[in-house]
Amino acid sequence: MRSHALIVSCAVLLFALGCESDEETETSQQDAATDAGEHAEHEHADAAVTTSGDKVATTDVVADSKTAELAPYVMKTEQFTIEPGQERYLCYATTLDEDLVIGGYSSKAQAFVHHLVFVKPLAPEPDGFAECDTLFRMTWEPLYITGAGDAKLEFPKDAGHKLAKGTQLLVQMHLLNVNDEAVDGTVEIDMHRSTAKNPRPVGAFAFGTSDLALPPNQESEAVGTCEMKDRVELIAAFPHMHLLGTKMTVDVGASQDEMKRVFQRDPYDFDDQSIEALKLTLEPGDVARVTCGYNNTHDEVVGFGESTNTEMCFFIGFALDREGLGSCTQPRQKPKP
Repeated sequence: MRSHALIVSCAVLLFALGCESDEETETSQQDAATDAGEHAEHEHADAAVTTSGDKVATTDVVADSKTAELAPYVMKTEQFTIEPGQERYLCYATTLDEDLVIGGYSSKAQAFVHHLVFVKPLAPEPDGFAECDTLFRMTWEPLYITGAGDAKLEFPKDAGHKLAKGTQLLVQMHLLNVNDEAVDGTVEIDMHRSTAKNPRPVGAFAFGTSDLALPPNQESEAVGTCEMKDRVELIAAFPHMHLLGTKMTVDVGASQDEMKRVFQRDPYDFDDQSIEALKLTLEPGDVARVTCGYNNTHDEVVGFGESTNTEMCFFIGFALDREGLGSCTQPRQKPKP
């Protein structure tokens, strides 16, 4: 069986990201381990660098220090193959060859990409490719998470990820080829450089539920409600469901009687799970409610799972002054005896 370690339960990410809690609702946060040593901050970039496994290609850029400094660092996988009709889960790890401060990320839509979870491993992972059907591990510190479609995440100027030379980076990829012929591809993530000296950290935080059992041949909803345990200041977020998802709304308030709508994606398009800027602060005791709408056109009940043929209901956010991963989600209910 595939491991369904969620980015929000025991960690969506959705993607979102199962390990579950016995609590009716939960809030969890994985603190990142401190690096073994401090590295001097990179003052300027002399070239635009593309990494591909053990190969590093360096290309000249214009001799303008500002332009060089802002040239993105591109994390690119080696080529992989997806057979006709194949659903594949791959991890790809590489190592930074310079010090970086990252102020945002972006990636382009590819028909075979279901989601990307880009992380800094806190324990060594195999370099290059590895079969990887675990969506999230507690030894991963998330940097960037996105679903299908073009995506771009920009941090405030005083926030970012400080990554030292020698840091290992890993992208977990959920890939699906619906074509009748094999597909060869690569995945690229642009890491946007920042000039911030001591950036405020940015972590991932997710809301929603894994309690899904969509009745056949009809429309239905899933609702995930939870009470905040910590203060969370969101700067951006995106919805993550699968092919049966039709809409998502997010409401927050001091209580369930004082809810205000802060996000809506209606209609929801699986192929366009774009990240939206969102200035939202939740305090301890606040209530968050995620409502996911579905149209199950199949003859059987569809439940929660990582596969494209199952479903999810997660609202995945990026939060200031947090490290690692946190969540406020409603887990699957235990069957009654």
